[in-house]
Amino acid sequence: MKSKIVNIIKQGEGLQVEFKECKNSLSRDVYETVCAFANRNGGHLLLGVKDNGTVIGVSSEHSRKIAADLVTALNNPQKFNPPLHLTPEIVEIDGKIALGNSTGAIHLTKLQSQSQEPCHE
Repeated sequence: MKSKIVNIIKQGEGLQVEFKECKNSLSRDVYETVCAFANRNGGHLLLGVKDNGTVIGVSSEHSRKIAADLVTALNNPQKFNPPLHLTPEIVEIDGKIALGNSTGAIHLTKLQSQSQEPCHE
């Protein structure tokens, strides 16, 4: 998994790759990115990485809470409708913690029906 994340970081941000710092908590723009990816062609979201590709890491004290908060929000139909199901994983890169999953970054696929476009609060 680490090598997949490193390759995604090397490619940089684009239409289907987004980096978010999220050192101690999730920012609102994480959810905006999730919606955008789900409504378009999907994409990869990596937390603990600056826009320029520098891995700053998610605070080790907060990494599990950030992952849990993301999953909780995406599975809550009052915040995301329809709910999105994914499993972020904690990975160490150069001694710093990033959140990704088994596909490398947190991969979000496009929802099949436009009537299912997720929105968030």
